[in-house]
Amino acid sequence: MDDRLSSLSDDVLAHILSFLDTKSAVQTSILSSRWKYLHTFATSLNFGFRIPLSSYRNDVNRVVMQHKTNIKKFTLSMPFYLGDMDGSLVKSWIAVAVSRGVEELKLCIGFNYDNWAPAGCLFICQTLVVFNLSAGGTILRIPSLVWLPSLKILHMKAITLLDSSSMTRLFNGCPLLEDLCLDSCMWEVGQVYTIPAPMLRRLRIETTYDYPIKIEFDVPRLKCFEFVGVVTELYCIKSATALAIVDIDIDDDDMGSDGILSLIRGLSNATTVKLSLSQRYYWESHPDYVDYCSYHCYRLHDQLPVFSNLSHLEVSLGERRSGVFSTILQHLLSKSPKLETLVFRQGFRHCYCHLREMVLCQPFTWSSQVNVIQVNNFSGTTKESWLVLGLASPPTLFTSIHQNPDPITRSHNSGAALSSPEFTAQISSFSAMISTGKLKSVDFYRKIPRDLTEASLSGAGLSIVAALSMVFLFGMELRNYLAVSTTTSVVVDRSSDRDFLRMEFNISFPALSCEFASVDVSDILGTNRLNITKTIRKFSIDSNLRPTGSEFHSGPAANSIKHDDDSSEERVEGSVELNARDFDRVGHEHDILVVNFYAPWCPWCNRLKPSWEKAAKIMREKYDPETDGRILLGKVDCTVEGDLCRRHHIQGYPSIRIFKKGSDLRNDDHGHHDHESYYGDRDTDSLVKFMEGLVAPIPITGHGLALEDKSANSTENVKRPAPVTGGCRIEGFVRVKKVPGNLIITAHSGSHSFDASRINVSHFISHLTFGKKITPRVMSDVKRILPYIGASHERLNGQTYITQHETSEANVTIEHYLQIVKTEVVTGKPNHEHTLVEEYEYTAHSSLIQSLDIPAAKFHFELSPMQVLVKENSKSFAHFITNVCAIIGGVFTVAGILDSILHNTMRMVKKVELGKQF
Repeated sequence: MDDRLSSLSDDVLAHILSFLDTKSAVQTSILSSRWKYLHTFATSLNFGFRIPLSSYRNDVNRVVMQHKTNIKKFTLSMPFYLGDMDGSLVKSWIAVAVSRGVEELKLCIGFNYDNWAPAGCLFICQTLVVFNLSAGGTILRIPSLVWLPSLKILHMKAITLLDSSSMTRLFNGCPLLEDLCLDSCMWEVGQVYTIPAPMLRRLRIETTYDYPIKIEFDVPRLKCFEFVGVVTELYCIKSATALAIVDIDIDDDDMGSDGILSLIRGLSNATTVKLSLSQRYYWESHPDYVDYCSYHCYRLHDQLPVFSNLSHLEVSLGERRSGVFSTILQHLLSKSPKLETLVFRQGFRHCYCHLREMVLCQPFTWSSQVNVIQVNNFSGTTKESWLVLGLASPPTLFTSIHQNPDPITRSHNSGAALSSPEFTAQISSFSAMISTGKLKSVDFYRKIPRDLTEASLSGAGLSIVAALSMVFLFGMELRNYLAVSTTTSVVVDRSSDRDFLRMEFNISFPALSCEFASVDVSDILGTNRLNITKTIRKFSIDSNLRPTGSEFHSGPAANSIKHDDDSSEERVEGSVELNARDFDRVGHEHDILVVNFYAPWCPWCNRLKPSWEKAAKIMREKYDPETDGRILLGKVDCTVEGDLCRRHHIQGYPSIRIFKKGSDLRNDDHGHHDHESYYGDRDTDSLVKFMEGLVAPIPITGHGLALEDKSANSTENVKRPAPVTGGCRIEGFVRVKKVPGNLIITAHSGSHSFDASRINVSHFISHLTFGKKITPRVMSDVKRILPYIGASHERLNGQTYITQHETSEANVTIEHYLQIVKTEVVTGKPNHEHTLVEEYEYTAHSSLIQSLDIPAAKFHFELSPMQVLVKENSKSFAHFITNVCAIIGGVFTVAGILDSILHNTMRMVKKVELGKQF
């Protein structure tokens, strides 16, 4: 067999290698000495997730530095679990690509750098045409000089964009930009962004976040605009006079908001509009939903602009029924004087009720220019036919009606007029045309006179047996007809909830304080959300999982904690060292006792120490403990006084607690403490100011037992109630993408240190489910059809995972591996199917791992791309009647044959007996 590859030149082979990913291209170097360095001449470098993690950095660096020719396409995909990647090394790789004349650059940075700026030469690259950047929420720093004269396509995903001036500078440096996509980008709150793009032809915006910002696009040559997501920002499209196609997918309750009205005003020159409406699942049951929709519809009537060039309108409605669909459609039609074509992209499936209401409530009038109405997925049912006639009032001319999924078209100019009487078939009466005699000639059931028939005892017995057999078989057939049978199949996931999945949970941690408990979510696409609080609630619990108070509020997170600058001043000792023996006594001797619980190894404690001691000395000099006695600053070394720190639920260092005489009450049953924690700045001036605010309302004499907190106005921003107990119950939900990811619950703080050996993430799982909540009534209905359904819907509910620190089980991370499969139950006839329930079941495998990191409870989840589809097998009533007739006819015929055989046999026997007598 001829080796045709060997006959090719090195340039051709290098060009072929450019179509492979870089790992596969490098592997060809072992074929022969000729192939050893051919991969270094490939014009495309593609570093994806196939490269082993252990050697990712070295392998990529070696290949990039050894490359010997120009690079037309450079792709760098770094997974999120390479969080320790050196940013300067990544910049050097990009710099090499730029120096080799890169034309297409794709960067997918799966981990989150707080402030990451690509190599400066990237923003002055003269050859770059396509730039695709996805950075998992990383803040993108734009340099002062930006000049990309060849850039035509720019896609940015999950990028944090700060000030407006840097954005303006970026787009001013891209004079030939034609295609711009902003996907899930995050913006600085309160900014006004201006994006000039004189040559832009296509603009796509996709957002899932709510930001109170304003974005202005100066795009005089824009041809196509696409928008998907939540509209809370103010978008302003300027000078879009050449706009041709607009595709918008939003929630219907956003239609009258300031954001969407501002957006639509700039799109009023479009000739084609595609509008998709859906409804938020959590909003339809709100008591104010109807008033809210009415208000927005009123705003639409007054403020919706006139679409003077619109000739083609496509509308579709999501699977959740819209409350204002008919009103929105009428407003759009009234504002479109040149409309010629109206398309229902999903047919009448989800909007039948609203169109029916619109037809019944008032006459439906069309613009004189409308001559085509296209209805997709038309099945020809009675309801759809009625709606077609209603929409065609006054009578409209149709070219054809097909009872199949093909579109139906309405036209003013051709066809035969249809009205409702023409849908009914009229059958003529043939009895008047045919004589009675001729009818009798076709009688299949000729009658025998009763006088010529003879009854017999055997025939009576067979008749009784036949009747009983008919009743028995009829009962069996009826039971089979009424029984529910299903067909189970495995198909590709066809979920209706798009790209996100709801994960709901209720987990109790008896040894993890709510003060530091953090819920984090990450996935393989680079999403990394830390300390989620919007949809999460926390409640303090005791060691027996019983709640000890109301909901725990963490308060706003400080961006940074201020400390004193390091200096060579002499160290002072102003605070009192406390231990378990004298802690309670000292607390009762002073109105206010402020204690710093620290650990000598903690870097945050060491930064606080000089400020704390200075502040303590100042307070001692100003408020002498012997003569004044209103306040005292102390400290407790938690490495020595471990029991004392555990009694006060200290889990992070340093922890500054405020004890007031008479108000720090302890309940021995629940370990309940009523005191406060300090979360403010840690420099000397801030500490002294805070302490003086505590002392100010307390008189020098007559120290009371229960002191009223009158210093709230001056200290409310830096102190909050401390955790009531040492445990925490975390409940709520998060929305995760349908890709492999993690839900992590651990102790986290940006200004505290943790002793990993003292963190215990033992937990009890009360509730953990995926997908929409299923009511007990719906689940009971489904179980009547499929008893096994839902067995793994709540697999981990009621499970307990406990580690004991008294044993060797310290620094233990508890990991759960969840594999999720969707099950969908569909009922109804083939043309009228509806989903009875969509539920997600999962398998769970748990393990305990000891490591040096801070222990955490990790839930690794992975959603299967396939789903289990359970369909109810519909049974035809005609088939049931046919079987019943077959039973009756069959039993009657067989009984007749048996009766004939028995009767003839008895006659023959009698004849033989008579012959013997003669």
